[in-house]
Amino acid sequence: FRRNRIHDGKQGGLFIQTNGQGTFEDNEIFGNGRSGVEVGVGGNPVFARNSIRLGKGSGLYIHSNGQGTFEENDIFDNALAGVEVKEGGNPTLRRNRIHKNPRAVAVHKKGRGVFIENDLTGNQLGAWDVDKDCLEYIRREGNQD
Repeated sequence: FRRNRIHDGKQGGLFIQTNGQGTFEDNEIFGNGRSGVEVGVGGNPVFARNSIRLGKGSGLYIHSNGQGTFEENDIFDNALAGVEVKEGGNPTLRRNRIHKNPRAVAVHKKGRGVFIENDLTGNQLGAWDVDKDCLEYIRREGNQD
């Protein structure tokens, strides 16, 4: 999927489930009723250079053993976290700009992930909200908090 406008869905913008894959580049994903992008049940997409904004949930919601690689996306102005990971979700995020959300990244309930060189500045409640039992399962390197 390249250069699409995905917006105003009553639920979420994109759902990648049940081992779904795909490459999503240079899209605008905005104004959806829940998360802009939801990845679960073994989904493993690649997202690059997308704008994910103005969702009524989190910008990215990765759960239920969902994975994915997210690089150079602009994730902002969402009602919940820019990125929310839980229930075995395990994404890799590199060089994204995650800003103007209540929190940049929230990791709960056995969530995991790799977060490298992301700009997490400018969120109302700060960059990170990570449960203590998740700390050993996330890797953070070179992020701007």
